[in-house]
This record gives sequence, structure tokens and C-alpha cells, in this order.
Amino acid sequence: MSAPIIVVGHKNPDNDAISAAVGYAYLKNELARRSQDPEEASRVYRPVRLGPLPPETAWILERNGIPAPDIIANVYARVSDVMTPDPISIAHDATLLAAGRLLRQHNVRALVVTNDDGTYRGLITTRMIAERYIAATDVLEEGGANEMAVAGDLIASLGQKVSDITETDVLELDKDGLLKEAVEDLMASALREAVVLDDDGFAIGIVTRSDVAVHPRRKVVLVDHNETRQAANGIEEAEVVEIVDHHRIADVMTANPIKFLNLPVGSTATIVAMEFRRHCVEMPPAIASVLLSAVMTDTVILKSPTATYVDREQVEYLAKIAGVDPIEFGLSVFKCRGGEDDMPVSKLVGADSKEFQIGD
Repeated sequence: MSAPIIVVGHKNPDNDAISAAVGYAYLKNELARRSQDPEEASRVYRPVRLGPLPPETAWILERNGIPAPDIIANVYARVSDVMTPDPISIAHDATLLAAGRLLRQHNVRALVVTNDDGTYRGLITTRMIAERYIAATDVLEEGGANEMAVAGDLIASLGQKVSDITETDVLELDKDGLLKEAVEDLMASALREAVVLDDDGFAIGIVTRSDVAVHPRRKVVLVDHNETRQAANGIEEAEVVEIVDHHRIADVMTANPIKFLNLPVGSTATIVAMEFRRHCVEMPPAIASVLLSAVMTDTVILKSPTATYVDREQVEYLAKIAGVDPIEFGLSVFKCRGGEDDMPVSKLVGADSKEFQIGD
């Protein structure tokens, strides 16, 4: 399975940035699930955020049993984007003959050697096995043994335990580590392979030098923004595959044509709701509540000058699915923000702040 496609809002996220990401990721996963195109059907969309949850967002997500999107610092390529997951493993007390068969059967160059409890112990590679045989033939060439003795030694080695030649001094990587840092470590290591472990000591991936030969670009869907200054760090090295927004068109550039959905409405969540209807995807009440909360906060319960008749139509649609009165629901969402008198000035001024560049 390919790396998940990240769906993310802007820095200093407000309710709309996070809720739109949650709703649009759900929609895209549903569309992928019903797709007849194998490539599209294999895609997974993952909502994330670039900052803390606003109080109203935390409240609406918890109320509807939706996990908060993970917070990320950047969209630079990571080790998990190139590693081969679920590596083939072999027990430490297995024979070299068994190891050779597994290497050939799966057409891989390395096996993870495991302890009795299945945790990672080390690696055994085709190169290590080859060196074991070369060492025996070197003895023959030096006149230290006859051919029959060497042949007997080679045959006997087939029953040798894997643990006898297991390499334990192997580079260990974090799946969430930056790929550019891992490349430097991998190139400097004696082995051609590195192993990726989980917190419990189990091997979850292998990274080889050939894996990092072509630097991958993380696929990203931008919601509620299309300006590089407001986007995740590393956006220039990522591949933006879609944009869904209701702000001015700015400076995000792409190498290929993409779906760019930008409408003059009061909320990105409004556009997401419209996409559910356009694709005839059934919306769960929980997702409807999340999107409705975003429309109501971004349009100040439909009283903002940016609110349009389109927003009002989607509010009626979402409120019906969620089973709530839209105005009462909107007021309850705003109450979650708490009193402004108790809010630090820095938070009051900096929440949902955006950076723009005019001229130089």
C-alpha cells in the first residue's frame, strides 16, 4: 500500500481548517473505496493538523466520537514513505538453508532475524551467506584443504544456525524520521540495509540504499488555504494533488494539473458538504455535525458579510442530517470557546493568524 495522502489545513488552524480536513478525508476515502480503478481504490486519505485544536473543535470531535487528527510539524518525506513494510523474518535458530530458501522465494536481499518472542535480533543478507561460501573457497585456493574437505564444509554450513552469522550492528531508523537525515546515516553505514522498529522492538520495515535512490514527495491535499506561507513546512518538496478553499488564489504551484476547487462562500466546510452531495455519498451524522460547526463558526452563525445563500443551503442540509436546530447548535459551539476575558492576549490575537506578503 502506498503512503497515505495527507489532508491538511493552514498553520494556526481554526475550526474550519481542521473540520474541513476531517470531512474531506472521509469523503475521499469513501470515493476511493467505491472506485473501480485499482490505483484509486488503494489510496488512503489521512486528516492532520498543523497546530492545537481550538476549544470548539475539540468539543465537537469528542461529542461525535471522532479522533482528533494527528498534529504534524512538516510534510517532508519520511522513512515510512520508502520503507518496505512487514519485512520477511526468520527465527534465530533456523538454518542457513532455510534462510537461503526464504531469500530466493521472496526475491529479497535481507531477512529480519527474530528472537524467540518475535522481537528484532538482527539481519541476515545474501551478502553474508555469500561471504560464508567465499571464505571456504579461499581456503581451497590457498592450499589449506582439499576439494572434498571444502565441499564437506560447505554442505555442513547449510545446517548452521542463522544466529551464527547474524549482523546485529545494524542502523535502526524511526518510521517518522526525516528521510533526508536517514539517507545520510544509511550511506555512512557499513551495511546496505537499515531496519525500522516499533516501540516494542518488533521490525516493521526495512530500508535499502536502492529505496532512497529516488527521493519521494509526500502527496498533500490542501484545505482552507492555498498560500505557501500558511502551508506546512516542506510544502515546496511535497506534491500538492488537490486544493479545496474559499480564499483568494495565491502562490501554491504544482507540476501537474490538479483539482482546484475554490468558491466564494463563507467556509471550506460548505464546499466539502457540496462535494458529498455532488458525489451522492451518504454523510454520517457525526461528519455532518463537524462540518456544520465549521460553517457556523466561519460565518459567525451566518451573520458574517462572507456568508452566502449557498452557506445557508448547506447549513439546512447538514442540520437535517445531524438532527439539530442550526442556530441553537451554532450558539452551543460558540459557547465552547469560553470567555474572551480569560483568554491570554497572545492567543486572542494569534488564533487563526495568517501571513501574507505584498510586494517585497
